[in-house]
Amino acid sequence: VLPGFQGIMRSYWQQLLGVSQVLALGLAKSLDLPDSFFVSKMQDPVAQMLCVRYNMQAPPPSSGATHATAATQAPAGPDLGSGSDDRLLGCGTHTDCGFMTLLCSDGEGLEVCTPQGTWVAAPVIPGALLVNLGDMAAMWTNGRYRSTPHRVLLPRIPSSSSTSHAPSRVSLVFFCNCDFYAPVRAIESSNSEEGTTAGRYMLEKLGLMYK
Repeated sequence: VLPGFQGIMRSYWQQLLGVSQVLALGLAKSLDLPDSFFVSKMQDPVAQMLCVRYNMQAPPPSSGATHATAATQAPAGPDLGSGSDDRLLGCGTHTDCGFMTLLCSDGEGLEVCTPQGTWVAAPVIPGALLVNLGDMAAMWTNGRYRSTPHRVLLPRIPSSSSTSHAPSRVSLVFFCNCDFYAPVRAIESSNSEEGTTAGRYMLEKLGLMYK
């Protein structure tokens, strides 16, 4: 148990929520919407923060272990492509299903896919957060903002006899969505009845809705 860990993480969570709301205000301005358009639906958001550690040490060839070490992988999306055989797959190609994701990481590994299908390494800038918009934002903005496919590929470091200081990559991922019952409908949609709620959208995306 780390002394003060819970308090530090709670404080960090609140700060990231505040950053998310500021970004949501900027998003509304960029779309010529009222400043409160998104923020008003983020007063009691469905948000969570994950602490993810990616092991960068390759397992022995005889272990039969796969190199997927982190989040659930989506089979759809751009292939890994050539040149990735010397790297470990930390997280397969996917898009985030929610509204907005903030990421803080201590090392490289995250790659994003451009609309042209080219993979680009996301830079790691000390003191900066990486912001990613998810499927909900893409639907909500009627495609004016896109949900970016991304993946995590890590350098493969040979196994050694020492495991006390195994190389790793640590990320803090903050998934900020909207209030569970917040109405969500594509802006500039011609169908006034088309829409859902943020909670229902997330549950359907995650396959948690009963048919």
